[in-house]
Amino acid sequence: IDFQNDVGHGAIHKAAWYGQFEACKMLVEHNARLDTPDKQGCLPIQLAKEKGYHEIVSYLQAAM
Repeated sequence: IDFQNDVGHGAIHKAAWYGQFEACKMLVEHNARLDTPDKQGCLPIQLAKEKGYHEIVSYLQAAM
């Protein structure tokens, strides 16, 4: 669940970036790491914030 691709994105990074709220919830429920940055130093919550996905940001903040 915490595998990272060549730019350091795990499934939670991708779900946050693409606004996939249900996927974020499922990943958090299965203990995805929220504190692992990508290769640019960005956490999943920062990616969601950058894209304007406020519901995901709030959810990830509560889960941290």
